[in-house]
Amino acid sequence: MYSTTNTHASTSRSSRRAHFAPNPVSGTQTYSHSPESEPDSPPLRTPPVVTVNPASSRSSSTSSVCSDDYTFPTNHGTPFVANAQLFPSPTSPNASLRTSPRASPMQNAYPPAMSPSTVMSPLPLTPGTQLPAMIPTPRAGPLSIHPILTGNLEAALVDWRRVDKATLAADATRPGCVKLRIRGPGLLWECRALADSNGRTVTVQDVLVSLQTFFEKGVARDDYQSLRTETREAVKRAFGQRVGHDEVLRSRGIIRRDFLQGRRIMALAPSDREETLMLVLA
Repeated sequence: MYSTTNTHASTSRSSRRAHFAPNPVSGTQTYSHSPESEPDSPPLRTPPVVTVNPASSRSSSTSSVCSDDYTFPTNHGTPFVANAQLFPSPTSPNASLRTSPRASPMQNAYPPAMSPSTVMSPLPLTPGTQLPAMIPTPRAGPLSIHPILTGNLEAALVDWRRVDKATLAADATRPGCVKLRIRGPGLLWECRALADSNGRTVTVQDVLVSLQTFFEKGVARDDYQSLRTETREAVKRAFGQRVGHDEVLRSRGIIRRDFLQGRRIMALAPSDREETLMLVLA
């Protein structure tokens, strides 16, 4: 019995051995299996047939993420949820150009900016609204003149600094004007008094300084030659009487005061023209 069993075992081992046959071409040995030497293989499992529904392909792909094999990350601590009112997201400059069927709760988080036309537009004036006194409006017709300008104006023009400060700071006219035009007979130019002392309205000081500066200016040769012959002679005589033998004054030549032909400035008189006063000569 023992020998028969060993013989059967050796035969079985020899049948399971690999058969090596020499390769006549390369001289190498080729390994091959004998079909009858293969052990009994387990039966193959047939894979299940899966039927895919096209309508549910999207839902199946979505649900695969939430399958049992997916592991969610571990959260440490309580998550912080920001309040939308504390951290509003700035809107785009072109957000107002996009139309949305549903209004967003943060659409009006920031107030709309005013346009340049809105910022620079003047406020509407209601009936009965008066303009500030510092911005006088031009007035057509006669003006009321300060008494010092309607008296002996020549004495005040000699040295206007002798006039008291309260009088110098007073308005030259009533109502006040931001500028005044002063004209006189025989003059080719007009004197313009501007609000220089207080920056609001023309004062007595502004008129006196403007007249003094105006009459001390020199005359161009073309202006002198444009006069008629008798007028030029009258201006020349006034020039000689004013300078006398003073060579310094003579070297300055003819000035605008000489065009008054020796007459004195007595006062200022109102005029029918807007913001205009007239010289009264004697």
